[in-house]
Amino acid sequence: MIGKYSQFNVGWEEFGDDVNKSYIWSVDPLVDQFKYYSKERGKANDFYTVAKWSVIAVVSNHFISAIDAAWSASRFNKKLNLNISIEEEQIGFSKEYFPQLNIQFNL
Repeated sequence: MIGKYSQFNVGWEEFGDDVNKSYIWSVDPLVDQFKYYSKERGKANDFYTVAKWSVIAVVSNHFISAIDAAWSASRFNKKLNLNISIEEEQIGFSKEYFPQLNIQFNL
């Protein structure tokens, strides 16, 4: 607030402590410290705006990349058939079970 509103101009050290000054609040001369701080405050606001839009761009990029990855994986997996089964084989009086994995890639 001290760099935004001129009524806080009297708080700066350069303004001085002379109580005999008869300035009117609306026409107090602005001290150099106020002007400098006001410019720095403006720069900080500009940096904040750049940072805000950068975060929005990064999050948007991640979201679009996630959609693209899901779509690409879906297209790729349409060509791939995967079948898992357990095969039973009778050996004498006992049964043996064997896992079986079939992968088929359709061009």
